[in-house]
Amino acid sequence: MRHVAPLLVCRVCQACVHARCYGLPDVPAEHGWTCSPCAQVQQQAGRAAPSSCALCCLRGGALTLGADGRAVHLVCAALLPAVVVTGPGERTATAPFDRHRRCDYCGQWRGVGVRCSQPECDALMHVTCCQAAGGRFCPQPAGLAPLVTCREHAGPQESGLTVGEVVWARHRSGLYHRALLAQLSSEIMYTIRFEDGSVSRDTSPQHIANYNCTSDGAPPLNARVHVHWTDDRLWPGVFCGEKTHVQCQVVFDDGCRLSLPRNRVFGLHEQLPKRIANKLADSLGQQAPRRAPAAGRRRAPKANRRYTDSLFA
Repeated sequence: MRHVAPLLVCRVCQACVHARCYGLPDVPAEHGWTCSPCAQVQQQAGRAAPSSCALCCLRGGALTLGADGRAVHLVCAALLPAVVVTGPGERTATAPFDRHRRCDYCGQWRGVGVRCSQPECDALMHVTCCQAAGGRFCPQPAGLAPLVTCREHAGPQESGLTVGEVVWARHRSGLYHRALLAQLSSEIMYTIRFEDGSVSRDTSPQHIANYNCTSDGAPPLNARVHVHWTDDRLWPGVFCGEKTHVQCQVVFDDGCRLSLPRNRVFGLHEQLPKRIANKLADSLGQQAPRRAPAAGRRRAPKANRRYTDSLFA
């Protein structure tokens, strides 16, 4: 019979965790157990206060203390590639948010972000924000960062568009123009991680040699596969998941016809990400000007005393 670690409930914050997940080799006494953040607060101030995770800034949940003394969620520490595990209950973040970027979901600058693993996707988010929005994490073998899929690329889903409607699409100029959606097509692609650490996210099911994916479907997750490559050789790898790639063929007003991935096409009814809204073109094909700051709110320039003060006064 498989051994199941007992559940522990903190007597202060009521967080419920497995003893093994929390890094406890021995089960505490039955009179009560206190998680690390609550125990630290009780020792310092005599009372416990709700702690927030230093990696995602959310309060509550299963928290432990990092090597730097800050509280972190167990799930954040386990899924962030920028977090170093130094021992049971000792995890420390090594790569904070870039101060020029925010979490795409909650908009906060603080914490540690994780990026989507899909090519040409620059989504940046907290672990808990990604999970709450419907994103996915695919664990990998020891020593490798997990594959992260943001909300827009999480699993097979409907395109949400219909042929013949007007959409915002990325033009060759880099700006987003109005265009007519002429055709929709979809294709299932596999994500394969090879032994040398490289990852292919657009492997066709027909290239898997040791599984009949055409009739039997995708291999089990983390299954060993052999992939026919362009050099006519079989390369061993690990199956990490599948994704339905939706291609949109659009026609612009200037007659230009392009085939674009779904993340480069947006319906007029969809809420545009901020990074896309800043690239919308106006009716003349130029980038729309950004809104000027309200009058009276601009800070008045200050004189530099280094050049205004007389050196001989």
